[in-house]
Amino acid sequence: FFNPFLAILFGIDFVILSLNTYSLICVFSQYQEYCAGRGNPQIRGNRP
Repeated sequence: FFNPFLAILFGIDFVILSLNTYSLICVFSQYQEYCAGRGNPQIRGNRP
């Protein structure tokens, strides 16, 4: 019961899910850098 259309669909879905996860990790990492004061010279100290 192998359907090539479903295989391609799941493959594309997995790639999109991977990109979304990577994007969230990058945003979270950048937010941590800003909170630590290393991202932007105008921001000083920890911000919530």
